[in-house]
Amino acid sequence: MTPSLMFQICNMLVLPQWLLMIVAPNWHVTGWIVKSRLVTIILGFVYIYYIAGLFSAGSFKNFSSLEGVQSLLGNSELAVAGWVHYLAFDLFVGGWIWQNAKIRHVPHYWVIPSLILTFLMGPVGLLFYLGLRLLYPPQIQAVL
Repeated sequence: MTPSLMFQICNMLVLPQWLLMIVAPNWHVTGWIVKSRLVTIILGFVYIYYIAGLFSAGSFKNFSSLEGVQSLLGNSELAVAGWVHYLAFDLFVGGWIWQNAKIRHVPHYWVIPSLILTFLMGPVGLLFYLGLRLLYPPQIQAVL
């Protein structure tokens, strides 16, 4: 399979979970997919497959400089690995936001921008949600 095809497959793989978290947050299938971390696990294995070449090439030293990282990302297989890294972590964070918002009873219409921003710009969406959740402290149940 070519790196280009794997790139396309991985992009398509994450879309259903993002869409379900946004448009069907209370559907039991959404809960199962998010809580199972299935898509993130699959992406993790794809990442391992593509990053394995670094071990044999001794290329880990390239992570210590911007030029080294740029040279790594010039390789199509390592660029796919880098992109899958983003997809996996952003999806994991989006799933955490979805779950945490349910626990804190954050209205879903406020969660949607957080999820969209996380999908598009990872850390921006996380920061938006972390600010938002300050308005919704965790529910503490009194012990009688």
